[in-house]
Amino acid sequence: MTRKIYMLGLSIATCFAIVGCGDQARGEIRGTVTYKGQPVPFAIVIVTAADNQVYRADTDVSGKYVISGVPYGTARVAVQRPMLESEAPPLDDHPDAPGAPTGNAKSLPKVPTIPARYSDPATSDLKVDLAAPRQEFEIKLN
Repeated sequence: MTRKIYMLGLSIATCFAIVGCGDQARGEIRGTVTYKGQPVPFAIVIVTAADNQVYRADTDVSGKYVISGVPYGTARVAVQRPMLESEAPPLDDHPDAPGAPTGNAKSLPKVPTIPARYSDPATSDLKVDLAAPRQEFEIKLN
């Protein structure tokens, strides 16, 4: 009987070691990407999280981004070049979309070229410590 209980306990412990003890806490990273103080529209924000998975989001016309489902812990961040004007979605089709210009403005904002070092998490030196369900992380490039 004691041997059966021991084997059962060992089996359960092995399962927990292989599968884990449950879901890891996850949160949301949000903020604005700026370069030399100006918003960077249509950029790609890439987060390599503590679980070594990659999460990403595109910035809107105001440089704002939101990435959900990121596990808590320290994450490396990169920002890749904004889309060229020819690649950007037409704003005329969706004038009420979040971040779309108001009034009669139908042209896209000026899209800056950001330094290449920010496009790779290994060279960007950008990191965020996610420790709350909603973490503000303003990405200020220069």
